[in-house]
Amino acid sequence: MLDITLLSEKKRMGYVFFLLSFFFVMPSFAAPTIDITQESNVTVVDSDVMYEYTYTYECLSDVPGETCDNVTITTIIDPVLDRSSAEPLPSANTSYNTSNGELVWSFPSLLSGTLGEVKLGVKFPAAVTPDETLATSVVTIDASNAPQVTSTPLNVEANATNQWTSVIADLPSNISINGEVKHILRACDYNNATEGKLNLYNIEMTFNLDPGATFVS
Repeated sequence: MLDITLLSEKKRMGYVFFLLSFFFVMPSFAAPTIDITQESNVTVVDSDVMYEYTYTYECLSDVPGETCDNVTITTIIDPVLDRSSAEPLPSANTSYNTSNGELVWSFPSLLSGTLGEVKLGVKFPAAVTPDETLATSVVTIDASNAPQVTSTPLNVEANATNQWTSVIADLPSNISINGEVKHILRACDYNNATEGKLNLYNIEMTFNLDPGATFVS
């Protein structure tokens, strides 16, 4: 009788051990995750020249067929850029606020394993962007069933130079003794292109009279 009881106890312990083992080896699946990275086709660019950001997004899951839902990709265009010239690609499923520069791409769902990209064309304003101005890009991806991810900041530098030339013309070209001559000073830009240039502000031009000359007016 004692042996039977012990055997029964051992069987019950075996059942318990089996149930516990079954419980602990049950697979657990994590929630889906999203990711985003960015790159630019330039590091330095002339003002008034379009350049492009590429934002690469991804939906990941351990469960085949699972989706990342209500996905949005958001970036705020740096105010040093010409926000009015922004060109999102694709333009479908986007919303853009030109006043604050917020651009959003929206996707109802992305299937696990999806790897895609969206693009943004922008430029520095013509003639008013100081040389070596930096535009910083940051992009964020959100989903209703996955944690938010924000990219590493990316900088692009503007190239802009003063391309104006000072010119002096004398009228008349032949000057007689005690005669008057008119010196005409001009600031000229002989290049009609707008890329990589700067406007002039608060212009001050200095002209030195020849020895013995008297200023008239």
